[in-house]
Amino acid sequence: MLTPQPIPQSLKIVAYLFIVSGVLAVVDIVLSLLNNKINIDLDVLGLFIGRGLLQLNPTSHTWAIVLTRISMLLGTIVMFLFLLTSSGFELFGQTVGQAPPGLAFIVSGVLTAVVYWQHSILNNSEIKRLFGKTS
Repeated sequence: MLTPQPIPQSLKIVAYLFIVSGVLAVVDIVLSLLNNKINIDLDVLGLFIGRGLLQLNPTSHTWAIVLTRISMLLGTIVMFLFLLTSSGFELFGQTVGQAPPGLAFIVSGVLTAVVYWQHSILNNSEIKRLFGKTS
């Protein structure tokens, strides 16, 4: 009989961050629909990816790596775009104020750093081994 492999705390945190991102996307989509707007948010996939990571599903691991790479690229681009202009700050689709360029740059930089950390955890050799990957 196989004993279940213990899931490292860092992988649990990564999985829960994906799940939280998915839940926030669902809330955003529902609130948009209530305001007669259509909002397609691919972060909903985080619900399934996070759950799959907790179940050590290799496909979820691959999707998590792909999405973190895309997020790092887009996050870096957005971070530098925020240096050029101030932006309206929205919470669930509702504008609640203006964000100064420096603050928006810092916040997007921190979020990009968190995604980079997630990516480094997902690419750790011990984590990869849990998903049956050797390289």
